Amino acid sequence: MCEEIEPTLGIVAQLEELRGRAMALLDRAEKAGKLKDAIAAIREARGVLDSQARVTGEGSRTGVQINIVNAPGWTVVQGSILSALAPFPEARAAVVQALGQVADG
Repeated sequence: MCEEIEPTLGIVAQLEELRGRAMALLDRAEKAGKLKDAIAAIREARGVLDSQARVTGEGSRTGVQINIVNAPGWTVVQGSILSALAPFPEARAAVVQALGQVADG
């Protein structure tokens, strides 16, 4: 039975976990001489690597955008920034305005 991927892991860590699992399946299929299974594992590993490259910005694709405003941890980061700027109301207001422009696209 497969263990579940830890839901608290970040996307890159989850992709690393999936890549490791796909590579392990590929190794098992090759050792067992199951070519169909090996090809399927290669296909899955390639898909995970493609996703990982898009998320990290690696690879040959250009123009990949990741919207951090929708990322689960962004509200925590945003709150920390605004809390740190509380003693500096003018700077805080400027950051709030800049963050609003980012969120609006």
